[in-house]
Amino acid sequence: DEGDDDDVAEVLSVSDTPMKSVRKSTTKRRRYTLAYKANVLSTLDEMQSNTCNKSRSVMATAEKFGIHHSLVAKWAKKAHRQALNSTLSTCRYGKKRYNSNDARNTHLHPGSKSKYAEEEKTLLSKLQVTRSRGIKVSGRWIRVNIRRIIRQNRGASGSAEFQSSSGWFNSFLRRSRLSLRVTSNAKAKSAEERVPAVKKWHAQLRRRVQKGRRVSEKWGRWLPRNRFNVDQVPLALHSAKERTYAPTGASNVWVADSKHGDDKREATLQLCVCLTADDGVEQPYPVVIFRGQGKRISAQEKA
Repeated sequence: DEGDDDDVAEVLSVSDTPMKSVRKSTTKRRRYTLAYKANVLSTLDEMQSNTCNKSRSVMATAEKFGIHHSLVAKWAKKAHRQALNSTLSTCRYGKKRYNSNDARNTHLHPGSKSKYAEEEKTLLSKLQVTRSRGIKVSGRWIRVNIRRIIRQNRGASGSAEFQSSSGWFNSFLRRSRLSLRVTSNAKAKSAEERVPAVKKWHAQLRRRVQKGRRVSEKWGRWLPRNRFNVDQVPLALHSAKERTYAPTGASNVWVADSKHGDDKREATLQLCVCLTADDGVEQPYPVVIFRGQGKRISAQEKA
């Protein structure tokens, strides 16, 4: 009938109209990083502080980021917030900046629980003590020590059953938040142990500046043209920097160097810079200091 055809046409016209705020779609589902979720919740908190209507703030936040409001409501739940904050607390630098791999993850679930959870806990404690002494931790070190711990706890049969495969190794690093890092400090002592000596040196320098004949009320004993900063940079051409497994996101990765000065075996670059270039003061040239007494350098090269 004509009436039935009109009803069908009306239904088709309504179904073809795009519906707003529909989460289910034929397109591929999108994944959101933890840093993105934290940004959404931060915007939601700001909007809720300015309005008393929570539902409106949820809708406004969803509209601002172009996502469905049910996602914002789900992320705003207490349990989800706590899990999100706990994960991002280990990879936060500054106020709203995330640089760790954890911030780029798209899930909060830590993964399946390890069969050797107690042994891994003991291994992680031993690793932290080893790293606190400035000792390098390699992948072989991790595999050897986990086998020793399993043998102590479960006997020879348990050690034989355990397979230190690449899958277990990568999962242990992810669960323990460890990664292979390049060393940033190769001194014999850690930065914390050297703080008193650095403070003492600055205190002595301050006293020397204040003593003696003052040539200027502003600059004191030495004028800017008489002040030079000297620093030496090693040119280690024989080997690259050491690498060790350390917590992801750590700002200082220390490995104690037993052979002090070994990184300067080939040559050392010395830089001397004056504080000012006024009054005709020329900046000193950079100097490259080679190892040895110079007996093999020809007269032509010395000239």
